[in-house]
Amino acid sequence: MIEYSDELSFDQLIGGIYSAVPADELPGADDRPAFAEGIRQSLPPDQRFIEDVRVSMLVARIR
Repeated sequence: MIEYSDELSFDQLIGGIYSAVPADELPGADDRPAFAEGIRQSLPPDQRFIEDVRVSMLVARIR
C-alpha cells in the first residue's frame, strides 16, 4: 500500500465535490460559479486543503 498527502487547490476541492454529488442534485451549469463562490466564502481565507490518499493494488493472473 502507498500512502501520501497532497495539497489541493480550491478548484480541485470543488471538482471533488462535483464528482461526489449525484448529477441530478448538482446545481445547473449556470449556477455552479455562485455555488462554488458560496463554498469559498464559507471557508477560512487561508485554509489549506490536504487530502490523505491510500492506494492499494490487487494484482492477479488469469489463466
